[in-house]
Amino acid sequence: SKNKGLKITILEDNSISVDCNITVSYGQNVVAVAKAAQAAITNALETMAGIRIAAVNVNVCNITRQ
Repeated sequence: SKNKGLKITILEDNSISVDCNITVSYGQNVVAVAKAAQAAITNALETMAGIRIAAVNVNVCNITRQ
């Protein structure tokens, strides 16, 4: 599906912009889940890869019932 995965864009200053599509389980706080995903992606890329992050955009593309 075109609504899944990551899109990483390298900017002119060699920082990166990340677009991430996620699915949230019904009943979870959507804003909290999106912010946690944003923080985890930023932290992982900065600490493990040493990459400067310009933006991490988290898009909730689906809500599932479990």
